[in-house]
Amino acid sequence: MSSYSLPQVRTRALQGLTDVQIGSENATWCRRWLRVCGVQMEPNTRVADLRRRLKGLRTQAVKGERILLSAEKNPLPWKLTPVAKKIADRRVLRISYPHYTPVCGIKGASFYNRAGCWRTASKLIAFLVILVPTLRGFVPKLRAGLRSLILGLRILEGQSFSFNEARELNLEPGGPALKKTDIKRAHTLIIEGLAMIEGCCPVCCLVPALHCLCHYGGGAETWGLLRLLWMINFGS
Repeated sequence: MSSYSLPQVRTRALQGLTDVQIGSENATWCRRWLRVCGVQMEPNTRVADLRRRLKGLRTQAVKGERILLSAEKNPLPWKLTPVAKKIADRRVLRISYPHYTPVCGIKGASFYNRAGCWRTASKLIAFLVILVPTLRGFVPKLRAGLRSLILGLRILEGQSFSFNEARELNLEPGGPALKKTDIKRAHTLIIEGLAMIEGCCPVCCLVPALHCLCHYGGGAETWGLLRLLWMINFGS
């Protein structure tokens, strides 16, 4: 008797389908595959739409995402599947870093495996730069919240100006600066991102200190650029 469960067999079979095979089969064949995956299409649905839907399911299987039947519960919107975790980990390990940039992987493991990212500088790079793009295609609700939150934080971190523009603004070349007109937008993005993250994660998974980020916009209005004052630089 096979040791594989029905969902595993279904996923493995889906992964083996090719675009050529899907594109050459008729509507009956596509409907059978869709029924196996718990998808019921309208009787008058065009064969092109059936093929497109089946290709989408095949892509989910290749990425390691669960194919849910209609009677199953929704997947956890914040948790990566084992296959998705391996893919995200591999994406980080394939990154080529500029000189003197803290790396986020060591000895074949990235921060997705709680290794290879122990310095504060590396953690900031992982959070503000690498996390969102390496989650592409996975946990879309959590990723949407992270995109908004991280964009707001990056705005408050400031931006570097070119040498000529820095001279025109009487700024030190190479130093970061923050536009006052961007603070309100950054504050809104941070609140929006925090709300989206809290909406898709259980309370037990949330770090209480995350609430501090909602005060960063007001702090920037009072003190200006927060790069040197961020408590995030001292956290673990």
